[in-house]
Amino acid sequence: MQSFAVNSIQGTSRTNNDDRISVVLNMSKDPSRVYDYWPHCFFFGIFDGHNGTGCANFLKGQLAQIHY
Repeated sequence: MQSFAVNSIQGTSRTNNDDRISVVLNMSKDPSRVYDYWPHCFFFGIFDGHNGTGCANFLKGQLAQIHY
């Protein structure tokens, strides 16, 4: 059995938390890959939202979709 946890706090100088968290527990194989083996992959991202949520939201939505 595996367990995972994430935590993000806003700190004392801000009124809201602009950080974003992304957890993908089973990244799927890119269909364009020709080899058969694809390991069981996890993706964990904590995106720092300093000065707004724009970049953190973009990274959360897009980064785990990129296949290498």
